[in-house]
Amino acid sequence: MNKLYIAIIPMIALIVLIGCTQSNSTGGALKGLPPAAEGGGVPVNEPPTVYTGGPYNGITNQVVYLNGSAIDADGTIKSIWWASLSSDCNITQEDINGLNTKTATDKGSLVCTQTGIKTVKLTATDNKNASSSATTTVTISETPNRKPAAFPGGPYVGYINTFIPIYGMGQDFDGTIASITWSLDSNASDCNISDQNITGIGTNIATNNAKIKCLISGYKYLKLTVTDNKGASDANTTTVEVGTSH
Repeated sequence: MNKLYIAIIPMIALIVLIGCTQSNSTGGALKGLPPAAEGGGVPVNEPPTVYTGGPYNGITNQVVYLNGSAIDADGTIKSIWWASLSSDCNITQEDINGLNTKTATDKGSLVCTQTGIKTVKLTATDNKNASSSATTTVTISETPNRKPAAFPGGPYVGYINTFIPIYGMGQDFDGTIASITWSLDSNASDCNISDQNITGIGTNIATNNAKIKCLISGYKYLKLTVTDNKGASDANTTTVEVGTSH
């Protein structure tokens, strides 16, 4: 019995030793770094970083200049481009510089036909085809209305109790003429304007050819007023020298 007991003890010790060795070997493999990382691995490509600038401001039907750029920290920029996300806006031109280097720029030209807050997007792709995009806004306001111009002609010359022709014209540079009228200054209370022949209303040039008759001689002042389709007006004066006889 004692001999058997003495023989079993070494066998148990050997089994325990083998089990510990296997456990340590397996545990080390599970707790170690991933094989790819242990072997150095392939670096992950970082996409480029995009800078849109802005927000921008502009007015309808005029160019808004966009100033965008992109940087690639671990490669080069292969392409960069602007896109409009608003249907009434178009990118009309792009000035691109720095392709195939770490930093590229894109100066875009945007034109919008309607007011409001518009969205544009800048996208860049690097030499390993990783892409990044960013957006910014463009606030478009109404184009400021230019007032029309009134051209009363003159100075005019005539005689008392005689019709003196006068010729007026109005021009609008960004719309149409809604009205064109002659009026008398306070020193011409003895005069009357008649036969106002108005043409061109609803177009950018209108005329008002009329006649004036005065009862008293002297210098009379006339005013021509022109109003456009958006309510802006312009007025200019001219003179009529009224003599006593032919």
